[in-house]
Amino acid sequence: MDSNLAPHALCVIAWSLLVSSCGDADGDADTDAGTSGVTAASLGTTATTPSTTAVTDATVTDAATTDDPTDTTDTGAMTTATADESTGGGPPQASPGCGQPATPGASEHMIDVGGVLRTFTVTIPDPYDPDVPRPLVFGFHGLGGTGAGYYIPGGLNPAPIIVGPNAEPAGGAWNTVGDLDFVDAIVGELGNDLCVDLGRVFASGYSNGGFMADAVACQRSDVFRGAAVMEGGSAGGVGCGQTAMWIMHNQDDMTVPIDYGNTLRDQWLLANGCAATTQPIEPAPCVRYEGCAAGNPVVWCSPATGGHNPNYDAAAAVPAFFETL
Repeated sequence: MDSNLAPHALCVIAWSLLVSSCGDADGDADTDAGTSGVTAASLGTTATTPSTTAVTDATVTDAATTDDPTDTTDTGAMTTATADESTGGGPPQASPGCGQPATPGASEHMIDVGGVLRTFTVTIPDPYDPDVPRPLVFGFHGLGGTGAGYYIPGGLNPAPIIVGPNAEPAGGAWNTVGDLDFVDAIVGELGNDLCVDLGRVFASGYSNGGFMADAVACQRSDVFRGAAVMEGGSAGGVGCGQTAMWIMHNQDDMTVPIDYGNTLRDQWLLANGCAATTQPIEPAPCVRYEGCAAGNPVVWCSPATGGHNPNYDAAAAVPAFFETL
């Protein structure tokens, strides 16, 4: 990490906030991995503008209506729950791997996906009880990052199994269509080898990894109970199933502009059948949309400043959100 990034070392957030590195000290990030020359066009392999056309330029025109859906009609006190919030997903759905012993700690794994050997890091919490189904949390790294070193279990009960997949080639961008097979293979293998709660599989992603987290939430909503996207965008948004979404996008992000976050938010408001009204929740300035399908809330957090860096509050807010599902 460059010395001028030291004040932002905390951007490598605990557990699964998938930050490979953050922006420079003035908040103007260059790329996900701290190198120069990347535009929004290279951050999402199938990123879309509000009109769902392919990204060809870092400048995006916001095609949203003039009535901003983030406007609230209820300005009541800050709350941590609304009527459409789930407080748990019922009893665990134990995977076939329950009952098999496993060694706690982080380890590198390889898996054949369509004739290509793919790699990923798995962190098993300590202590590990093979008879206790645990949440499975994917953390998708940003452009130039890796799946190793960024995923520290925490925030969920019981402590989750953390997966850090690697894009192919190393340091490259996620293929938000082709890499779905990779994710499927990981879920299948870990479900057979470890005690996973198949009802509590989550995804989180930063920047380019945020596009991938959106892709699995949209196209694998029957597998992923919820997802969190930081400074990312929509991977297409066509035919999404319903799942819970937590989205953070700084208004002054110049790497992945705020229009990408607006499009992603509106995609999930539509998919989850949410109303345009909101309730403020912690941490400020987050809001939870009202009227969403039962158990599938949408949370939108859009601080005025922060650039292409995850807000530090996300380290606590994301697992707290997952814990309600």
